[in-house]
Amino acid sequence: MEKRLRIGIFPNLPKEKVRAILPKVVEFCRQQEIPIAFPREIAGIYGVMGYDQEDPASLSQLSLALTLGGDGTILRAARYVTPLNIPLLGVNMGKLGFLTEV
Repeated sequence: MEKRLRIGIFPNLPKEKVRAILPKVVEFCRQQEIPIAFPREIAGIYGVMGYDQEDPASLSQLSLALTLGGDGTILRAARYVTPLNIPLLGVNMGKLGFLTEV
């Protein structure tokens, strides 16, 4: 059975810019019919599937990981998703961002 595309969003929640953009990300993905998942602690707020970043079985439902934050956010997410061969893309929502160029 082919794995369906599901993007796991790894947000840096302490950043105000990240919290402000999350509803827009959800709305865009719904309009495009792109399934997404958020950390379990906030997934219910947005009505999306949740994941536990420390549980490989939970993360295995993801086909792509997208970080919203900075270099620290992408490095933290990489620790969990790279052993599972899940591609990782970082969106810089901070000031510098050497690793998160998008």
